[in-house]
Amino acid sequence: MAASLPFVSLVKLGTELCSLYTLQPNGSAGYERVLPPTTPRALEAYLGRCAGMRGLADARKAACLVAASSGSPMETALALILGLPLRLGGYGLPRPILNHRIDALQSGPNAMERRYYLCDLYWPEARVALEYDSDLEHTGPSRIANDARRRNDLTSLSVTTITATRDQVMDGRGLDRLAHQVARALGARIRSKRGRSTRARGELFRSLVAS
Repeated sequence: MAASLPFVSLVKLGTELCSLYTLQPNGSAGYERVLPPTTPRALEAYLGRCAGMRGLADARKAACLVAASSGSPMETALALILGLPLRLGGYGLPRPILNHRIDALQSGPNAMERRYYLCDLYWPEARVALEYDSDLEHTGPSRIANDARRRNDLTSLSVTTITATRDQVMDGRGLDRLAHQVARALGARIRSKRGRSTRARGELFRSLVAS
């Protein structure tokens, strides 16, 4: 695929090969996987045995940018747009860990109901989590209450939680605002690149979701 796909789409494909979901022929996603079928390290090891194949140079470069254990197509798109370098259209922020496990408190007055939480995107050094709230999975009184309890527990664990919704990230200005909120929480700075507009980043993000 490296011989025919645009480079960012190639990174997306690699991330999907290392993800916890599958893409169906009708464009929907399936969530039956317990473990990813492969890992970025395994992809890099395989490419080390592919001397002479077409597209090898791009495949090796793309493998270095692949994220592991994405839980959904939207998580993949968010991880890529935030973490890809400026030259590829991303925001150039530190790359997050996807579906990182944080153990909950199990004893004492602050004991929690859950044994652990999985954060969609997580930056361990800053203890910052980005949670994507989908329209389907995060509606209704029960689910809203669970989300509130989850965020309160993460706050008790000294984890700063930022929430993203579909309406927010599918809009270029909303996506840009979210990226700057994440940057501030990380103590990072988003450098500007000539010719890379908020609109262009929004279009890139939507292409990552749609494709």
